[in-house]
Amino acid sequence: MKRLLLLNVMMLLAVATSLAQSQRFAFFEHFTQASCGPCATQNPVFEEVRAQNLSSTHHLAYHTSWPGTDPMNAINPGDVQTRVDYYGVTGVPRMHMLGGIWSGGPAAVSGDLINGVATSAPLRIKISDEVSADGEHTVSLSMIESGDITGGNLRLRVAVVEALIEYSSPPGSNGERDFPNVFREMLTASGGDAYSPAGQGSEQTFSYSYTEKAEYNSEELYILAWLQDDASQEVINSGSSLDPEWQFVDQSTSKFQAGSSPHEFVSVYTSDVEGSLVQLTGELDAPDDWSVTYEIDGVQADLPLEFSVPGLTAEIKVIVTPGTTAGIGRATVAAESVSSEGMPSGVEYTVMSNITDLIIDHGGVASPMIPDHEAALATAGSSTFGTIPLVFLETAAANGLLEGVNNIYNNVAWTFPSITDGEVAVLADFLDNGGNLFISGQDIGWDTWDTNAAANGTAATREFYTNYLKADYLGDGNAANNRLNWDLDDPLYGAIPGSAIVDVHGGNIYPDEMDPIEPAAALYTYNNGRAGAVRYEENGHKVVYVGVDLTMIADEGTRSLLLEVSHDWFNGVVSTEDFDQVIKEALGQSYPNPAMQTTTIPFHDLAADAKLVLTDVTGAVVLSTVVSKGQSSYVIDVSEMAAGSYYYVLQTAAGQSVPQKIQVVR
Repeated sequence: MKRLLLLNVMMLLAVATSLAQSQRFAFFEHFTQASCGPCATQNPVFEEVRAQNLSSTHHLAYHTSWPGTDPMNAINPGDVQTRVDYYGVTGVPRMHMLGGIWSGGPAAVSGDLINGVATSAPLRIKISDEVSADGEHTVSLSMIESGDITGGNLRLRVAVVEALIEYSSPPGSNGERDFPNVFREMLTASGGDAYSPAGQGSEQTFSYSYTEKAEYNSEELYILAWLQDDASQEVINSGSSLDPEWQFVDQSTSKFQAGSSPHEFVSVYTSDVEGSLVQLTGELDAPDDWSVTYEIDGVQADLPLEFSVPGLTAEIKVIVTPGTTAGIGRATVAAESVSSEGMPSGVEYTVMSNITDLIIDHGGVASPMIPDHEAALATAGSSTFGTIPLVFLETAAANGLLEGVNNIYNNVAWTFPSITDGEVAVLADFLDNGGNLFISGQDIGWDTWDTNAAANGTAATREFYTNYLKADYLGDGNAANNRLNWDLDDPLYGAIPGSAIVDVHGGNIYPDEMDPIEPAAALYTYNNGRAGAVRYEENGHKVVYVGVDLTMIADEGTRSLLLEVSHDWFNGVVSTEDFDQVIKEALGQSYPNPAMQTTTIPFHDLAADAKLVLTDVTGAVVLSTVVSKGQSSYVIDVSEMAAGSYYYVLQTAAGQSVPQKIQVVR
């Protein structure tokens, strides 16, 4: 039996809560099931990320009644179904972070996603859970308002959670035996209890009670509560009876800043106990000529450092100074109470300086492709590129930090949602202001246009797909779309070698099929003749849209050239006008000539990656291979070739050199 015992409002006297906002936890509501195959694959990925962010996350797992057997649902199917209906969940695994802030699969959760939202909140929820010898629990909540809370329909929800349930053998069909943070029962009404803010500096207390069931493990039980705005589904903040008595809270206007001048970030250590002993550590991951300094209550300090807090709070300032080297730096500062329990709590700040080529990482399966993006841009000659996670994109745009960026490389890969309303709003504005966009990913078209309940298309993303990607989505593709064939008439991309398209997602191969919308043109086609990528230039911006995850392009040289040529096109480096200067004079005469066994083709100051093509007198291709920028020669084995005349050329995205002749003799 559950009941609301007390509602009390009083003014707080603690300086700690009146001076600073409270720590905001990344709260994950997780829909899973012991007989769900994908759950067994994705849940461990999330657990690995959560293990690195325990001090800034709360996690609650609801076990659904489908797709198979799950005894954890059978104990309380009604309360679980209420949350399923609340979010409209139709498949598992599925996660909602902070309610309506983000949703997706567990494998898509990253440390960057958590860091992007685990900032500050106008509310701290403190919870105690006292139990009697007969298993009767009394739960007390303190809702401490450290700022102004707004919302259209605020509801308080309180849940009983079992930290870990372990089975000796799998209780379902997917092989999982260990289940963290399992939902047991809701202590508030099915729609939550109404909550009315009392104003900054106030505290409201609530009490609930419950009796342990025989199925519960009393040693693993704890309470998790959250305040949610049902008008938007956003969670204001959450709290747990396992939370420590201290917090380390970011107080900066933004955790993401740009520019070459020094950048200041502020965090506040707050404790319920005066004079806490704290261990503080810091680290800067940035180019070598960048620097970082730290201040504690206005006094410069060298970290690591153990110090005693003079009272209830201490202000920690991090000052990052970029050097002349362009880059994206990350400064991390972490606090740990020496005098009381609790995991170390850290804050990460990001500074972007002089970046012109910006890579957007969608996380999950997209992240492994980031080094290839960076390597290709470096090969293309860019020294001013950097990578940020998708979660930072809207913040960067809102703070005007994209003003120096010329080109965006949006690495969607195979992540869902593939593109969001907020993301396309930023990208549309970026293109309207003369920026250029390279976007690649499998199922961008399907996720935008399919009517399947699992798809995420909206009016905004569909409008962006049509008007900015300039593509008409035709179909989902399948394993038969296993090769890309470049449009040989394309003056820029036609010289890039073709490549097989391979399955890198465990049987999920769905290369998007599309038709270009004027003025766009098809970049390549699949075996069935349908286009798989488009490019165009219009209204001062350029766009390249590739309908596969770049890891699916089997030939590493092909995908590298795709990125390099796009960079050069965006920046006006590649054009037919400057072809003579870049390539035409690089090709020398082979020697020996005539040749019987081998012949060497010399290159002189090869200024770009190119394709070496050897044909016979009929024009049939005998050899096609990529040669790298700066390469001095290439040896051709002619021992198995018929006697006669052959011709070789160098090709780039801008054209080809004058053919040179090789005579093979026997």
